[in-house]
Amino acid sequence: MIEEEMIKLAIISGASHALDYRDRKPNSSEEEVVQFVSDETNTILQKIEETILRKEKARLAIVTGASRAINFKEKSPRATTKEIIRQVSEESADLLKNIQNGED
Repeated sequence: MIEEEMIKLAIISGASHALDYRDRKPNSSEEEVVQFVSDETNTILQKIEETILRKEKARLAIVTGASRAINFKEKSPRATTKEIIRQVSEESADLLKNIQNGED
């Protein structure tokens, strides 16, 4: 899945960089545009990798929040949704640290 996302992001990023370059230099040839994008490959790939990493951390955060909520609900079956959300919210700073450290 990550490889597929990277390829999609690469295609879109390449197109976006090409169009931005063409907007800045409207008389540039296709070869010039492609050369510019080729020269920017490392920068583009770094941005894609950072985006994928952020998405993976966000996915992990979503699952972690869901897991904590279900766990709290099982321990306190009479707790309201508002109480559970408050509890997860109060734990969010610690959960964030764990996710950033790759622990959760």
